[in-house]
Amino acid sequence: MDYAAIVLFYVLLAAAVFAFIFRAQLHACWIRRKLKALSGPTGSFEPPVLTTRLYELDKVFEPFGSKAAHPSALRAQAQFIEAARLLAAPGVSLAVVLQYIEGNSWSLASVALAALKLRKDGTEAIERVRVQCQHFAPWTMYFALDFLFDIAPHVPVGAPLIRTKDWWIDSRWMPNLFRDYLARCAERGDVATFGAALRTTADASPHASSGGFWP
Repeated sequence: MDYAAIVLFYVLLAAAVFAFIFRAQLHACWIRRKLKALSGPTGSFEPPVLTTRLYELDKVFEPFGSKAAHPSALRAQAQFIEAARLLAAPGVSLAVVLQYIEGNSWSLASVALAALKLRKDGTEAIERVRVQCQHFAPWTMYFALDFLFDIAPHVPVGAPLIRTKDWWIDSRWMPNLFRDYLARCAERGDVATFGAALRTTADASPHASSGGFWP
């Protein structure tokens, strides 16, 4: 009996079993190695490997977030944390992050806003985020308000309310999100003003539209 051949057979079998069981983890590790290439400038285009990984992660944290009692629960969700770190990587352009913020997915917009707080160029997105507030779903609005609250220089307290929509008052969540935001601002001693944003709303639509996004 050829013992060397038998040993080789079992080694290959064990490797195959290992690869089958841990294929998802191995794939994720491969993706992360590829993402190290994002440490350098990438221009304004989005690397396909980043897109692939983000949508893999979104398949997990989007259902989790939809069932969560409060959007803050996403902050402790492993896949959400990983996605935010990926979008905060220096090699990912701000233009890419803004594409997700202004996109059609509430969950990817939320994680992009969370990433914006981690980026050095986050201040450059203040106006884009403020204008986009009129379109955000409630869970996304939570992350938008958190970003606008923490970013320096401070945004006028009333800026996110400039483009208020009629449907917000009937929402189960939106009034509470703004209540908590305003309470945080008051605790910090911020004066409730609208600032220059009040002069830039000529294009704002007075009609309500929830956009059909969940939550």
